[in-house]
Amino acid sequence: MKTRDKAGLDTGENLNKIESEVERLKHENEELKAKVKFYEEQFRLSQAKKYGPSSDKVLEDQTCLFNEAEIESQKKMEEPDIEEILYKRRKAKTKSRKTYEDLEVEEIYYQLEDGDRACPSCDNQLHEMKVIIRKELKVIPAKVTLVHHKRQVYACRHCDSVNSEGEKGTIVTAPMPNPVLPGSMVSPTLLATILDMKYNKMMPLYRQEQAFVDIGIDIPRQNMASWVIKGRERWLTPLYDRMREHLLREEVVHADAVFVNIVVSKSYNIYDDISSTNSIDSSFSGFSQTLSSRSQLRMFRDHLLGFFSFAAS
Repeated sequence: MKTRDKAGLDTGENLNKIESEVERLKHENEELKAKVKFYEEQFRLSQAKKYGPSSDKVLEDQTCLFNEAEIESQKKMEEPDIEEILYKRRKAKTKSRKTYEDLEVEEIYYQLEDGDRACPSCDNQLHEMKVIIRKELKVIPAKVTLVHHKRQVYACRHCDSVNSEGEKGTIVTAPMPNPVLPGSMVSPTLLATILDMKYNKMMPLYRQEQAFVDIGIDIPRQNMASWVIKGRERWLTPLYDRMREHLLREEVVHADAVFVNIVVSKSYNIYDDISSTNSIDSSFSGFSQTLSSRSQLRMFRDHLLGFFSFAAS
C-alpha cells in the first residue's frame, strides 16, 4: 500500500514538472516568434530604404505598372451614338464630352471611280444611296519649330547724303514684342508647357528633359529650372500680389484645410498647428528641416501672415 502511494506521489510530481516545462517552452516559443517577426520587419525596412523609391508614393493595390492597358481594356464601356428603346432616336445632349462637338472635324471621302460605278449584276449605272461614317480620334504629336524674330532696321538716305553732312543720320527699327525672359531662348508656349507638365501633370524636370529629347530638342534640366524660377518671379509673383491685394479687401476669407505632404517629415494640418500654438511662425517650424520645404511654402506663409495681420487690425 505504501509503495502504491509513493508511486502515485512521484507520478503527480512528474506531471507537474512536465506541465511547468511545457509552459516554459510555450513562453520561450512566443518570445522567439516575436524576435523573428521583429527582425523580419527590420530587414524589410532596410531593403525598402536601400532599394525602394526615395519620394514617389505607390498605392498598395498598384501591383503592376505595366498592365494598365490590359486592365483598363477589360472594363466594358459602351459608347453608342444612338440608344434603342422601342424606336431609334438621338440621345439627349449631356455635359459629357463623348460627342466631341467642339473638336475640329477632318473628313476623308472614299468613292468609286467613274469606271467602277457599273452594277455588277446588270451593268447599269449605280447611284449614291447613303454615306457610312466611321469616327476616329486623331492626335497630332507635339511639333517644335525654331522661330527667328527678325527686326528690320531702316535708314534715311536723304539724312545720310552729302548735303546733310554734320547732321546725325536717321535710323528707325521696327517694333518687336519683348521676350518672355530676356536673354533666353524660351518662348511663352515652351514656358507654359514646362510649368503645366511640372505642376499639373506632376512630371519632374528630369523626365521632361528626356521627353523633349524624344521629340528632337535637348534642353538641360538646369535651364528649365532657371526658367521656372525666373518665370515665377517675372510673371506669377505680380499676379499673386494682385490677387492677395484683392483678397485682403474682403471681410471674410475662405480657406481649405488641406494637408501639406513633406517628404522628409510628416503631414501637417497647417490650421491645427496655428490653433494649437497661436503663432504662425511656430506652426511653420516643422517645415524648417529642408530649404526646399521653406521655399515651396513661402508664398503660402506670406498669405497667412497677411491675412491674420489684416484680421487682427
